[in-house]
Amino acid sequence: MAEPFVKKIADLTDINSGPGLYAIDNLIVQSIDDAATYKTTVEAINLVGAQPFCAIQLGVEASIPDATWTSLEFIEPVGYSGALSDWWDASNPERVIFGGASGGAVFEVTGQVKFESDATGTRGVRIKQSNGTPAVDDSYLTTYLDGQANNSTFIVFNFIIPEATPSNYFELEVYQDTGGVLPVFELSTYMLVKRIK
Repeated sequence: MAEPFVKKIADLTDINSGPGLYAIDNLIVQSIDDAATYKTTVEAINLVGAQPFCAIQLGVEASIPDATWTSLEFIEPVGYSGALSDWWDASNPERVIFGGASGGAVFEVTGQVKFESDATGTRGVRIKQSNGTPAVDDSYLTTYLDGQANNSTFIVFNFIIPEATPSNYFELEVYQDTGGVLPVFELSTYMLVKRIK
């Protein structure tokens, strides 16, 4: 599975007049369920020469309490531009810093969250900025889906965050209301953060 990803990106860079954004957009919609494929994917993104970016995944399975927005804690990014400290700090693993930000920068956050199967209630994903509130508008940067009985529930998200400034950060929060604790799976939960302006 890894080889087609690399070839696909190589083909796209030949026709892409921009800084690799089409290649990344095309790639991130794929479901990537194993670490080796994800690492190869990130290496391929590096080859594209994109805008400042950070690719990060959930480190261990997370137990999400009932009816509570909960920030996910990530492991060290598997790929990024610039310095690691521009994006992430091990002392605050739930935070992603806006690397390479300047006044008025715009970031795109794309990825997926995988919840364990359970037909009860809904699942939610949202972005919370460092001011402690959901970013920009709660309804715009929040995605909900009904739970699934026989299959894991995947939420694929794409958020645009305007007016990011240096040292600001955000957290990816998830929600479920099954009436008990529900797992979110590692490896299948990841995101790509990139500056688009």
